[in-house]
Amino acid sequence: MSISGSIHVDLCISTTRNVKATVQNTRPSGFLNQLAQQSETPLRPLLASLYALCPIAHLVSFDAVNRRLNGITEDERRQEDQGLAEMAVTLEGIVETLRVFLTDGQKVLGLPPRADRLRPIGEARRALSQLTALLIKSRDGVLTGDALQEAKGHIQVAFDAINTIYPDALTGYKPGVLARTLKNQADAKDWARDAATDTSALLDVFFKLPEDFGLAHVDVLPVTSTRQGVTGLADTLYWRLKNEPGFDMAPVVNGAPHLTGALARRASHPALAIEGAIRPVDLVLARLIDMDASLAEVNAWLENPQTHDMVFPLHTVMIDDLAPGAVALTQTARGLLTYTCSQKPSIGAEHPFKGVISPTEWQFSPGGAAQSAVNSALKSALREGLPPTEEALTSIVKMALFGLDACVPLTVSLREAGLLPN
Repeated sequence: MSISGSIHVDLCISTTRNVKATVQNTRPSGFLNQLAQQSETPLRPLLASLYALCPIAHLVSFDAVNRRLNGITEDERRQEDQGLAEMAVTLEGIVETLRVFLTDGQKVLGLPPRADRLRPIGEARRALSQLTALLIKSRDGVLTGDALQEAKGHIQVAFDAINTIYPDALTGYKPGVLARTLKNQADAKDWARDAATDTSALLDVFFKLPEDFGLAHVDVLPVTSTRQGVTGLADTLYWRLKNEPGFDMAPVVNGAPHLTGALARRASHPALAIEGAIRPVDLVLARLIDMDASLAEVNAWLENPQTHDMVFPLHTVMIDDLAPGAVALTQTARGLLTYTCSQKPSIGAEHPFKGVISPTEWQFSPGGAAQSAVNSALKSALREGLPPTEEALTSIVKMALFGLDACVPLTVSLREAGLLPN
């Protein structure tokens, strides 16, 4: 299971048959803090169960923020586990992206998922679940000695499983080749048309959408590794999470929602040079390039973990106030994952504060990328003559939001203007 809630799109149709969408995130605000205060069950196993699509990312981030409160930096942790935490998060994200492309992506193409494609993904997920169990059993999330060697073995098994389907189903090449080959969007468009893989066919569908379909008018949150940039963002998120109810479900930076994720991480890639609004195809292409480059990074790490740079950075920052706290910022497949924790209760509180912002909350923040993309897609489709039926409009909504990839169910409802939402 995962945390209850969904992304709900309320479609309101007017007497003139125009349709306006409101995107709502129904997940509970303040969930982690409430769980920490009320539950007698240790949090770490609960996190792995509740965030079932990406348990490693949440465990790694939760452990990192608690280590920092105890004076241990991530550089010190990397000396012990050789960067295994980052590689585990990276590979978990790759497997999840693969799952989305080969299940939901097949539905976009009007095809059923292929069992021969899904079987290796199941094998990879099984290996990662065994790695998750190792992390849960560890005292502070740092694997060393025999446990580290066992964890590397699980990563190797997952990598090998993915590699059995990767060229035929995904890019037509070994991992990393496509990301290096694409020099501009014209190259990506040609590859999508000619490559004859499951994923190239999917990307081709998105390239053929109307130019004004699903445009997201939102800024991308830059990925920074500088001390000043990381500290500034961590400080902002810590204080706002701690003091503003509901901020975890509606995160903003500089007063506006921002997009995080693959497009932010790979913003410098020449095939992702974007001017103006972000299109659905930009998001899908970014996930593909990110997955391809990241899988090559995992392979390089498996060959020589001692010298390898981390592809998905994980940073922790101490925050100094009356009750010192810490923040962990983790780049995951879907976007920026943030954990915060205060060392002691604030004045008047009984327990230390704990907070989390998941990647889905950034992409589906009120007035953000999802809201903009859905209304743009509806306007474009209706202008092209799409009948305003619930089935047709739901299909358009799913196409517009495919690249944003919520980690919770997506629901859509249609109502006449003047009637209250369900």
